[in-house]
Amino acid sequence: MCGDRLYSDWTGYWDGVLRKIPGAGALFPEGYLPRVGSPEPWVCTVRDCQTIFADAWVLGGHFSASHRASLLNDNLDGTMSVMCKRTTADPSSDRMPPIVISRNAIDAAIAPPKANPRRPRRRKKAEEVGHSEAFDLNDPSSPWDPDLLA
Repeated sequence: MCGDRLYSDWTGYWDGVLRKIPGAGALFPEGYLPRVGSPEPWVCTVRDCQTIFADAWVLGGHFSASHRASLLNDNLDGTMSVMCKRTTADPSSDRMPPIVISRNAIDAAIAPPKANPRRPRRRKKAEEVGHSEAFDLNDPSSPWDPDLLA
């Protein structure tokens, strides 16, 4: 819980209207404010990430994937810091979503600066599966078997 709300929901005023928006996997710490009026108002709350998104549900997908297994500190300034990664899944779900384990303000004098907000990086499919180069699936010399795609 983050005060009287769940970390998984953002509650606040958007265009003068009080709203409760589900994070769809994202966690919103104490003091988090989306950039209302921006085309990409949803900023990842992890202090050294700060990836920006147009929709909260897209931020949720990023958060679940990019920060999987993270044990987080709520810095009480609208950001979170990764304390460590867990190595075992939740027994009930067999998943490893990020979770908040502490709520401690960070000392701005010694904390690393927040990352600059940035758009998501686009990775080539070959990089995602651990290959150093992309392959043309129609090239007969490619190590990929095109029959696997049929």
